[in-house]
Amino acid sequence: MVPDPRGIEGLSKQLKAGGKAYPLFDLAVLILEKPERYSVEFRRASEQATPLFQLAEDKSLWMSEAEAVRHVLARHLDKFYRREQTQVEPPKGAYSFIAVCGMSDTILGPPNYHDYQTRLRKLHAERFANVPFEAFKSRVRMVREPEFLEKWKTEQSTREEFVPLENPEGAEKLADLKAVERHFRSNHAANLITPVADQTAVAGPVAVHHSDTAVRQLAQNAVLELRRFPLPLAHIVGQELSSKGLQIFKAHENITYISVARPRHLDRQSTPVAEGPSGILDYLESHHSTPRAEQWKALVALRTTPSDEAAREAALAGDLSWLIHQGHVIDYARRGLEAVRRPRQKPAPATAVKSE
Repeated sequence: MVPDPRGIEGLSKQLKAGGKAYPLFDLAVLILEKPERYSVEFRRASEQATPLFQLAEDKSLWMSEAEAVRHVLARHLDKFYRREQTQVEPPKGAYSFIAVCGMSDTILGPPNYHDYQTRLRKLHAERFANVPFEAFKSRVRMVREPEFLEKWKTEQSTREEFVPLENPEGAEKLADLKAVERHFRSNHAANLITPVADQTAVAGPVAVHHSDTAVRQLAQNAVLELRRFPLPLAHIVGQELSSKGLQIFKAHENITYISVARPRHLDRQSTPVAEGPSGILDYLESHHSTPRAEQWKALVALRTTPSDEAAREAALAGDLSWLIHQGHVIDYARRGLEAVRRPRQKPAPATAVKSE
């Protein structure tokens, strides 16, 4: 699992502008909340592992070329074929009941009709690909009402034919989707569907929602595992943000944070500062556990100049921003503002005394 570069860039700008310090684990979990924020890498574990096939149209991954063909015809058929409607005789015969999709109320036709399985799989691929096929199939219900049968016969009195968009003038019309599939395999599959050699990375939405069921399951399992233990992703996020100039440090019981600056104590005896920043440090040194909103109100109230409150707030914000970007104050996202304390002095090593 790799964070999306655009997301890292946006996160970096947000951290630099806001100045807050966030736990790296929190940022990793935040990235996992939306597939658009990460990519998923797939690697073959061995030479004997089942190969994957990638579709050029949308970069989706499939366990077989046949599944990839069915997907592209369900989602992207109009890029390769033009549909034409012709009137035909309605189906003849006695049908006692009609199958209806329980999830969309789409009429599928009698189960013993010749194109029932084709319509069933086509509906699943086009509208419910995220649902396992057997679960989708189990929701199909059988109805006996005459109006359903009549509606189905009306729909079947129009036949759909397909004309290849490449050389349409000389191309022969294809009578049904099976003929379309044969034509696609002969003329397009080799150029659009390629086996994955050893590894590939695809965008999160493609891996989690728009690929083969087994591929989606692998991606979803990886996301769940990282939510339980986000260290691998947090490590990558930390490296990416560090390369953008942000700083990593530990605080509060060894939690790893990232912010615009590392904590750096300001010794005001050796390095005097202006009254504004000094007053902020004085207050925060004794109010580090106060909620951020109350800290802000108190810091504004401590200012006596200028007389206009908006101007005082602007001056306070400027001084506070300087302290944060210098590392003298840390604005912890879930805790509030804290002045960096003087580091503890390490005890001097004991001098060994040689015995006589």
